[in-house]
Amino acid sequence: MPRALSQNLETIAALQSFCIFGYQTDDPLTAVAQQEYFLSCASRLMTNDLILVCADVEQEPAWGLFLISGVDPDGVQLQNVAGLTPDTINGLTFLRSALVPTPSKRAKAATAAKKSPRKAA
Repeated sequence: MPRALSQNLETIAALQSFCIFGYQTDDPLTAVAQQEYFLSCASRLMTNDLILVCADVEQEPAWGLFLISGVDPDGVQLQNVAGLTPDTINGLTFLRSALVPTPSKRAKAATAAKKSPRKAA
C-alpha cells in the first residue's frame, strides 16, 4: 500500500490555530483515502489543519480539500470539507465542524474555569 511522502507535504499557510497544506501525488485515490496513508506525515499534522490534495496526477488527476479530524498512532483521519455544516452570517458562508473546539476555544474555556470560584463542599 503506498504511503504519503513527507517531503511532498507543502505548507501553504501556518496560522496560530491551524495550518493549510498542499499534497500532490501519483498515488491512486484508493490509496490516498486510507486512514494510514498520511501516517508518515503525522508529526507535522494536527486536528483542524486543512490539506488540499491532488492525487492520481499521471492518470486522472482529482482534487480534494480535507479537514484533519484526528491524528493518532493508527493514522490521520480526514473529513470532507464539503460535508461540514454551513453557517451563513451576514451573507458569508462559514463551514463548521462537529469536532473538538479549536485551541483558542479550549484556552478560553480553561481561562474561564480558572476565574470561576469553586463552591466549597
